[in-house]
Amino acid sequence: RAFIWRAGQGKRNLGTLGGVESRARAINDRSEVAGESLVPSDVPRAFLWTEAGGMRDLGTLGGETSAGWGINNRGEVVGNSANPNGRDRAFLWRPGRGMRSLGTLGGRASIAFGINDATQVVGSSETADGNSHAFLWTAAGGMEDLGTLGGPNSEASGISQTGVVVGTSETDAGTSEAFMWTREGG
Repeated sequence: RAFIWRAGQGKRNLGTLGGVESRARAINDRSEVAGESLVPSDVPRAFLWTEAGGMRDLGTLGGETSAGWGINNRGEVVGNSANPNGRDRAFLWRPGRGMRSLGTLGGRASIAFGINDATQVVGSSETADGNSHAFLWTAAGGMEDLGTLGGPNSEASGISQTGVVVGTSETDAGTSEAFMWTREGG
């Protein structure tokens, strides 16, 4: 089960959305937690946990499942959710606005892993040729392909408050290597 641990207070069980298990994936500076929990029908749903409100089901994009992977200090959550066709899409959930799909890079599926306080989102999306590429999403520019280190696939896993993106990419030699991407340096 998902938990939060605080110095001097120890571990606290965050509960579930009525199912038998939950997983905490991310926490912000206000100790708000994002993750996924099984609901009574044994399907995973993205959640936001707050001290005041407990665990809240963030819903889906029209399919059955969702999972939260990142949260910023504004309480905005990102992750992936099945759409009505059963395909996973990266999502952004905002308090008072709900969940929205961030689209893809031309392929069938995408997933978001990180978000900063400027609501810049990173993750991985299938491309039209079936590979997966790291992406940066912004409200002004939509989903931007960050490319690879020469191989077919990459994945962005985190973004700093200044917009520096980190992740993993396959190289042209067939190995996987960590990368750091900046707007100025690529």
